[in-house]
Amino acid sequence: MPPTDAKPDLAPVRETPAPRAEGGPRFGSGFLRDIWYFAALSGDLRPGKLQRYEILGEPILLGRKHDGSVYALRDVCPHRAAPLSAGRLVREAGGGEVVECPYHGWRFRADGVCSAIPSMVEDQEIDVGRIRVRAYPVAESQGLVFVWMTSDSRGEGEPDQLPPTIPGIVGGKPKLIDRMVFDAHIDHAVVGLMDPAHGPYVHQNWWWRSAASQHEKAKAFEAREAGFAMVRHPPSKNSYAYRLLGGAPLTEIVFHLPGLRWEHIEVGKRLRRPAVPAPGRGDGEPAEPGAGVRSRPAMDRRRRPAGQMVSGPEAGMGRQSPRGPRFRQSGGRRRSALAQLSVGAPACA
Repeated sequence: MPPTDAKPDLAPVRETPAPRAEGGPRFGSGFLRDIWYFAALSGDLRPGKLQRYEILGEPILLGRKHDGSVYALRDVCPHRAAPLSAGRLVREAGGGEVVECPYHGWRFRADGVCSAIPSMVEDQEIDVGRIRVRAYPVAESQGLVFVWMTSDSRGEGEPDQLPPTIPGIVGGKPKLIDRMVFDAHIDHAVVGLMDPAHGPYVHQNWWWRSAASQHEKAKAFEAREAGFAMVRHPPSKNSYAYRLLGGAPLTEIVFHLPGLRWEHIEVGKRLRRPAVPAPGRGDGEPAEPGAGVRSRPAMDRRRRPAGQMVSGPEAGMGRQSPRGPRFRQSGGRRRSALAQLSVGAPACA
């Protein structure tokens, strides 16, 4: 930009408040309070490590003690506003672990109460226990860490509900993790879930669906606890990925306040049955059904836990036998559920 001698306009700029819908903020602004927010994966919080997060515009220190417990503190020391996450977790003489501020060494327990001020001398009569940093209720559920964001201005609100639990998930933690950050308000993500018309364009790919396979389809929605769902339905037949999974897939997408979205996909219903045999054995005689077929072992018939893909023999060809032709066969009956979870963690108010 070329230099200029003109003086900048120092007049304050006031933003005109956007019109609000009756009973709440306008679309794409504001966040819910008195609710659990996803903050981190349990595996991200290693014992002794201090990590800074920002939820609803508030700086939060998340950490894990060596006994495995998780804690959350406001990442601002009440002394000189230094970030506590730049400090360290230390063990006091009594055996308890506390967060030590990197600036003057003030120490805070996991409940936010100050336990020590190293610069104090003996004749100073100060009750350090009256000094506090805000502590947030924190909980772990299915390998996810949630922080309770209260509407109480003093930060004294306590949870009146447990953190969200995704039905059908076992094993304690995610198996495959992918991270993407979207510069958008959570409202827009919800609209994306309710807008199936974008699918043929946004999700168009050679391995998913092509531009030439668009067709009319209806999807039903219903209310659920703290949210809603796109009810269980067969996915589009023009999706190649579902064809590879086999059987008669069913999918269901659920949105749960304030920013959780999970998708259950049931795949792999297959019945073990022979197909039409190949031509005769070459000696003028017809093939005997099942003759000479070396079948692969049938799949485990037990219902598999959600979130796990089961490896094993798929539908294939029996090997050629001296006695006869090859037959097409499929593996045993299988029902497997895959779970995909998307979480939204707002970073600013």
